Amino acid sequence: MADAQNSTKVWQKVSKTAILALVFLLPLFFLPFTSNVLDFNKQALLVVFVLTALFAWLLKSLIEEKIALDVSWFNLAPAVLLIVTALSTLFSAYKYGSFWGWPLNISSSLLSTLVLILLYFLIVNLFRRPEDVFGLVFILVVSGLLVALIALPQVLGKFPLPFDFAKSTSFNTVGSVNGLAVFLAAFLPLAASLTFISKKRLVKVLVWLFVISSLFLLLAINFQTAWQILMVESSLILIFGIAKREVF
Repeated sequence: MADAQNSTKVWQKVSKTAILALVFLLPLFFLPFTSNVLDFNKQALLVVFVLTALFAWLLKSLIEEKIALDVSWFNLAPAVLLIVTALSTLFSAYKYGSFWGWPLNISSSLLSTLVLILLYFLIVNLFRRPEDVFGLVFILVVSGLLVALIALPQVLGKFPLPFDFAKSTSFNTVGSVNGLAVFLAAFLPLAASLTFISKKRLVKVLVWLFVISSLFLLLAINFQTAWQILMVESSLILIFGIAKREVF
C-alpha cells in the first residue's frame, strides 16, 4: 500500500514538473539551426512535454485504479473547439497540412489544438490547490520577464543575439511583434495580481519588473487589439477580485 502511494506521488510529481517546465520554456524556446526558428520547434516542445505529463498522469491513475476528472461546464468550450477543428481538418483540401500545421500555420493545426486542450485538462486536474496555481503563474511571470528582456533591446534596435535572423527589430521569442504584444497584454493583469497575493519581496520585485518592461513594450508596439485585451482582462480580474476576495 505504501509503495503504491509513493509511486502515485512520484508520477504525479513527474506530470506536474513536465507542465511547469513547459510553461517556463515555451515562450522562450527557439532553435537557431532549423529552417523554422520558432513555430515548429515550439510545437515539438509542446507535444513532447504534454505527452510526458499525460503519460505520467495516466500511470498515476492506473496505480490508484481510478481517474479523477474535474467536470465543469467550462470544459465544453475546449471540447467544442476540438470538434470544430477536427471537422475542419477532415473536410480540408490539404488534410496533411491541416493536421500537422507544417508547412501551413502551425498554431491553428489540429495537432496543436489537441495538445493545447490536453494541456488545459492536465492543468485543471493537477493544479487544484491555490499554492499550485500560484507557482504555475509565477513561473510564467519569470518566463515572461525573460521574454520581455530579450525583446526590449530588439525593439530599441540593439541586437544582442549572435544570429542573422535576430538582427531585426521584429524578432522576439514569442512570434510576431503583434503576437508578443497580445502575449504580454493577456498575461500582465494576472501577473500584477500576484503582488496583492504574495508577501515575498522577491516575487513582488520580479512581478513589477515584468509589469514595467511589458508596459514599455506595449507602448512601443502600440497594437490596438493588445490594449483592448489588457483593458477587458484587467476589468474582469478587478471585478472578480472585489466580488470573490477570499477565493482570489
